[in-house]
Parts: sequence; C-alpha cells; structure tokens
Amino acid sequence: MELIDHYSDDWITETHTLVEQNLSSQAWVYLLIDASFKHETCLSLVRRLFPTDSWYALYKDSPDTSDHVLAVSPLLIQLNANSLDSLASIARETSGYPMLSLIASSETLETLALRFSTFRVVKVQDSRYILRLADTRRLPQILEVLHQDQRELLTGNMLSWSYIGRDALWHSLPFDQIESAEPNKLVQIEFDDTQTQRLSDMNRIDAVIDGLRRNEPGLFNGLAPPSKRYDWVVKVLDDAQSSASTFATQIQCCRQAALEEGISL
Repeated sequence: MELIDHYSDDWITETHTLVEQNLSSQAWVYLLIDASFKHETCLSLVRRLFPTDSWYALYKDSPDTSDHVLAVSPLLIQLNANSLDSLASIARETSGYPMLSLIASSETLETLALRFSTFRVVKVQDSRYILRLADTRRLPQILEVLHQDQRELLTGNMLSWSYIGRDALWHSLPFDQIESAEPNKLVQIEFDDTQTQRLSDMNRIDAVIDGLRRNEPGLFNGLAPPSKRYDWVVKVLDDAQSSASTFATQIQCCRQAALEEGISL
C-alpha cells in the first residue's frame, strides 16, 4: 500500500536535473533513503547499485549490525555523475513511499554520516527515542521541533536538503546555511517537554488515516491519492477542533464529514 503519491513520468528527468545542479556547485551530493519501508529489497538494491565505499548504513554502529538491522536502517548514498543511471532503479524502489531525500553538503560521507548518527536516538523524558529523519513525512515536522542550536548541528555545512513530499514532488527544507565544526559523536540530543509533546502529536493524522484504512475502506479508497486523503483528514480535524480529542471521535468526525460531502463509506 502506497503511503504517498506515486512519481510522475517526469520524475527521473527532474531528479537528474536536481542532482546535476547540486554537483555543479562543487558540493558532495547524497541520497538519504529510509530502507525500513522496503526492508525486504532496499538494502540489496543499494549493494547492487553502488560501490561499498560510496554509501553508509546509519545503523552500522549499532550493537547489532546484522543484515536484519541494516535492512531497516537509513542509508546515506554519495552520488556522482557516474551514478545517475541508478535513478531509474531508485525511482521504482521508492515511488509511493516517504523514504527519499537529497542533500548537498561540503562534508564527506563519513562526516555527514556521523552528523546524522548524532540524531539517530534522542533523549525524551529519560527514555531513548529513535528519530526518523529519513521518513519524509516526519522530516519537515522534526526540523520545526528542533531548537535553533539543534537545527544548526543537524544541518551544519549543508547547502540544501530536498525531500519527497506527500505529493511525490521535491520540496526544499528551509534552514540557514552555516559552517559548523565536525559533529561530536558523544553529544546527546535531548528534547524538552514541549518538544516531546510535539513529537508525540506528529503521527496523529497518519494514525487516523490508518484507522480509516482498517475500519472504513470505502472512505479510505474514495480519497485517493494519498496526498488528497491526508489534506482532507487535516481539514476535517481542524474544523472539528476540540470536539475530536480522541481517536474514536476523530474517526467519527471523518465518517460524518464524508456523509455530508457525499463520499461513499
């Protein structure tokens, strides 16, 4: 089941142009892929397409480095002019899933991987929380949640960071370009109570959408493509405001709105 829209027929050409533009700026250019969405195939595809010294699994420094763990790891892949032919295979693997972003940075693969690894697990109320930066549904939300110093640590020495939105188009993350020292792997990213609450709220809309898929398949299928479905649920719950404070009432609000709009259940 696709979670975002599928790429258009022009996607490969558009992405090819985007990569070439970034390469011409003398930056290192990387793909960041959330392999967990295609854990049965993505790791083996990357191994087949790219030399071993041109990509890095961000869970590689975990206590368990088995293929079972690496198969769900974010994968950071360095691109060059010779690797552009791989875009067709990447498109087939990632279309319909929020798992792809593109970064231009002045940092090497090893340094950028360390920077991302610093944010792999954050401290949340004395617990450890896996921060899924490679999930492009969450990426812009996470960047907004970070404090300024945390955001600068994450995006240090980056020139640009583009991600695939729910509409399957490339979008640019807004951030200030700054020069930064190499990341310190001993740094522990910690979220305060406000950040923690915002983090817990991020999945609300997608949870409701999944509830519709399981309980109201007619409504779910009638709101294709996924980007339309997401925007519709956001509007319904925004209109309901405080009257839809629980999961059950949120689902009921969607049912009621569908009936009022003549959408089949």
